[in-house]
This record gives sequence, structure tokens and C-alpha cells, in this order.
Amino acid sequence: FAVAASLLLLGLPGHEAACSKPSNAIARTNMTGHLVTFAVWYPVPIHMGACQWSKYPDTFKRRSNKHRFRVIIGTDDRNFVVEYICLDIGKQPKIETVIYTKSERPRALVIKQIVSVHTKVGLDESKI
Repeated sequence: FAVAASLLLLGLPGHEAACSKPSNAIARTNMTGHLVTFAVWYPVPIHMGACQWSKYPDTFKRRSNKHRFRVIIGTDDRNFVVEYICLDIGKQPKIETVIYTKSERPRALVIKQIVSVHTKVGLDESKI
């Protein structure tokens, strides 16, 4: 069912939605944009969302808002939260990665899965 729901969500056109960092341990930053979400189940349940064309404030003014979107990954058990910020939605986007975690670093298998999910949504692994 989760796979079917994932495919359904990925097939739907984007809709306006509020995106936010998925952890109360971090100061919340709300964004508005076209939200696409789906779930991954290895090695722990992971929720992933892409907030495209977000209105996330760019304090360094590197890109205009329309040229930004963010991919958010977080676990249900909140052992870690990963936030990818895409600064350019061109053919070779530049990706900034921020990892928030309760431990010093995510397990190697978790990192491998994050990379896998990252590439499945069309982002270039070499840009991580």
C-alpha cells in the first residue's frame, strides 16, 4: 500500500502546501511551495518531501526564491533529520546538505539510503 501511495503522490501535480523542518528540536522554518511527499522503509521508516519553488528565505541572496527548492528527509523515531536545499533547479543543481542528528553521525546504511533516495528524485549524486 505504501508503494502504491508513493507512486500516486509522485504522479499528482504539485499543490500549495506549508513545508517545515520535521523536528521540534530545531527552530521551525515554514515554507510555501509545491509539496511532493513519499515514504521509504529502509532501514527505518523515512519520510521525504520536496518543497519546490519554495519561499524559504535565502539570507545570502544566492538565488531568487523561484530558483530554490528543498528536499526534507526525517525518520519517524527522530534519530536524525536530513535537509537538502537545492539552490538551482537547472540540469545540474547545486545541492547544500544539512544533517541534524541526536548521535554524532547517521549510520553508514542510513547515509547510503539517503543518497539512493536523493538520486531517485532526479538530483545528481555527484552534487551532494
